[in-house]
Amino acid sequence: MKITAENNKNYLEWQIPSDCVDTYPSLKKLKRGNTKDSEDKLNGVWSLIKRNKLKGCSWHEPFGGIGMSARLADSNGMFVSVNELSPSLYKYLREHYDDVTKGDAEKIEMAPVDYRFYDPSHFTFNHMCCSFFQSLLRTRKVFLYTDVYPFCLKPFDVNRLNQYVMHCNLWMLCCGWRIDEFYLYRSNNAMIIKAVKNNLGKQIINRAKCTNPFEITIGTGLFK
Repeated sequence: MKITAENNKNYLEWQIPSDCVDTYPSLKKLKRGNTKDSEDKLNGVWSLIKRNKLKGCSWHEPFGGIGMSARLADSNGMFVSVNELSPSLYKYLREHYDDVTKGDAEKIEMAPVDYRFYDPSHFTFNHMCCSFFQSLLRTRKVFLYTDVYPFCLKPFDVNRLNQYVMHCNLWMLCCGWRIDEFYLYRSNNAMIIKAVKNNLGKQIINRAKCTNPFEITIGTGLFK
């Protein structure tokens, strides 16, 4: 399966082997033509990092998947490292990146990097593990993480969401970080949060807007 994602700044491409497509839920969704969540992930990551210095900085993902956001980082001149437990996806990632590990992301040792994207399935701020704390200790500049708290807001309530983010920020401040902004998916079911090293700046948390959205196109084909 061929996947392309494009906006006015970036053109990204993946050619995914069939053994990955058949075993990875997100790829099955893309194969059916449902590109919304993948577009939101790319839009969220790009909206949160595009104003930062990227070229020459290091980027790590403990939950690599197909390397969707890793490709975005790579295309902007970052040094990328990824970890992925799935054997087929690990093999695929090894073909594209030099620094690829195969381990349980909740148990692996985190190396120091400038940027880290902590993106497990169904992760919320209330369910943390050792690797999350290690990530905070060993990330130098920007820490992104996914949170599905908005999924429980039925009906969706922006005020309750803002209160939740503020509570998260109080905890992050105790760890030497502060939440800078967050990106909410169009479904209102998930968000990506950006934290930066606490420099005692203004405690204003912005909701990031996507002004240059990605469009994902799915093609078919046999790729070994």
